[in-house]
Amino acid sequence: MSSSNIETSPAENEVQVILFLHHTYGGAGKNQVDVARAQDGDSNSFGAVAVNDWQLTGSLDPNGQVIARAQGMHFLADRNSQPSGWFNILAIAFQGDRFKENSTLIAAGLNVTEGLWAIIGGTGEFTNARGTISKEKVENNNGVGDIMKITIKATYNPSA
Repeated sequence: MSSSNIETSPAENEVQVILFLHHTYGGAGKNQVDVARAQDGDSNSFGAVAVNDWQLTGSLDPNGQVIARAQGMHFLADRNSQPSGWFNILAIAFQGDRFKENSTLIAAGLNVTEGLWAIIGGTGEFTNARGTISKEKVENNNGVGDIMKITIKATYNPSA
């Protein structure tokens, strides 16, 4: 094989972003909705499904500039109704001028409010992304929602 047939891949980029995820499950500003409940009378809601469109801002202010949206679904996959039993799959779709159009991170993992999600892919600027999103609850909004500080750490190959 001649050297002209060898392709090199460009260097990977890294990104670390801190944002605030506004998880509002009640009240007028609700940004998720339950679409299915357990049908067998299970008191812990095992099998419940919710669809979400959570806004991600640069501050605790839910009315602050939206940097991205976490759009997807989560379902209770733990028969013991543990808070960590909510499995999430979502696309974090970035808005504005910072990242090129159609840039998303695809994430999956347990628990809405704490722990880690795995970054399992991406599009646009974040093509072939991988990494983690750590979550820490920083505020509880009187039974209608929570605010989480999320730290996105990813590597990606924007020209792949």
